[in-house]
Amino acid sequence: MQHERARFTHMEDGTAEDWAIISREFRANYGPYLPDRILAHLKLLEGDCGGFAVTA
Repeated sequence: MQHERARFTHMEDGTAEDWAIISREFRANYGPYLPDRILAHLKLLEGDCGGFAVTA
């Protein structure tokens, strides 16, 4: 899935359209869903020790 991206590289160059894109992406991906997304990503790491002799 291709996400829209703002086009500016310096904050001072951002247009209203750029900020609208950022706002939409933020609401869709980070709003109230952020805690669930973080937990889901941490669960992906469950049992992964990267080959090191570690215990949980």
